[in-house]
Amino acid sequence: MHKYSILSAVFLGAISLAACGDDSDEDSGSDSGTGVAAGSGVAAGSGMTGGTGGESSGTGATSSGGSGASEGGSTNPACPETQKASGDEPMIDDFNSGEPGLLPENDSRAGEWAHGHFLSPTGGGTIDFPSESGGMGGGPAYLHIECADGDGSSDVQCNTDWDVDNPWQQWASVSTLFQLFSEPNNCYNVEGVYEGIKFDARSNSASVDALRIQLATPDADAEAGATYNSPVQELSSSWETYTIPFSQVSQPSWYADAQPLDLTALQSIAFAVRSVTPQTGTNSEGKDAEGETLNVYDIDIDNVQFY
Repeated sequence: MHKYSILSAVFLGAISLAACGDDSDEDSGSDSGTGVAAGSGVAAGSGMTGGTGGESSGTGATSSGGSGASEGGSTNPACPETQKASGDEPMIDDFNSGEPGLLPENDSRAGEWAHGHFLSPTGGGTIDFPSESGGMGGGPAYLHIECADGDGSSDVQCNTDWDVDNPWQQWASVSTLFQLFSEPNNCYNVEGVYEGIKFDARSNSASVDALRIQLATPDADAEAGATYNSPVQELSSSWETYTIPFSQVSQPSWYADAQPLDLTALQSIAFAVRSVTPQTGTNSEGKDAEGETLNVYDIDIDNVQFY
């Protein structure tokens, strides 16, 4: 078994992670936690904008964008090079290698999975790839992320204490670029080839775990909370398949410069953990504050693929 431990905002390897705090439509003025923009490294400072529900705006997006793109390319000027999906190899990763790398050279995609975790003031989590035959359909491996209770007895501890002055600072995700990190601004064009993403998952927690997909394009400004998010998926305790149409992945409606998801310019995919508890209180300035804490979680993911 290969295990990779992450503490606070330290990230594995050279992978960029999408910002994972709340981005609901209810409150466009709340400062939030540290985000990471695809290919740019950690984005410092508060950048997410928060509400209370954890849901993305969901169904309002269209999967247009890039309709004038040349064959294999993108109209997005932030994409120096673009790989056009062939449609022949939809599987992004089945994790059967037991390693963080994507399926080798599958439709020219390249990248590695990494677990991002930021807990204020302390905390951490792990990512590993269990090799026993426990994956969906009895496959030889799957992806596992976990953050246990914060009693200090384990390197996978979660600190669930709320910092009222940093109300949106707790988040976690696991993500990968579609292309090599050495050229992080390159894009992957799936327009007219795929309709969405599906994956298998299960929760091993006593309480219900939840995830949402986040997709990054050059238009996904993580510091402004403008990542492209799917609706939240509550996970079953047994393996289930979850299907996310691109039409349900959008930037939050409160974001003034919200754009439809550009399917000619995908750069990364993240699974944002949405096992959270809403919090309210009074901060050190005597102002009312809203935010959330990240619950302990224990999640398995398998067979991430386009469809």
